[in-house]
Amino acid sequence: MGLCSAQWYGTAGNRQPAAVALTYELTDKLGVYAELFGEKEANQEGVLSAGSGLAYLLLHNLQLDASAALRLSAQGDRGYISGGLCWGISR
Repeated sequence: MGLCSAQWYGTAGNRQPAAVALTYELTDKLGVYAELFGEKEANQEGVLSAGSGLAYLLLHNLQLDASAALRLSAQGDRGYISGGLCWGISR
């Protein structure tokens, strides 16, 4: 199943962050996403980046994540590569 979402996070001081993401479930355990995200400060050039990643469900409460992003605009960080482990705690 796929999902498209867009968010505008309101104004945080002079900053106006926003994101648009597409997600897709390849199997019941593997999902991927792609997103555009950035922010604009008053009287400054905006920062725009693109990223993608995947998530793999190892167990019903344990997930591995990997993602990467690149800056598309002249301003801002160059990008990142990230990995993670998510552990769900049930009540």
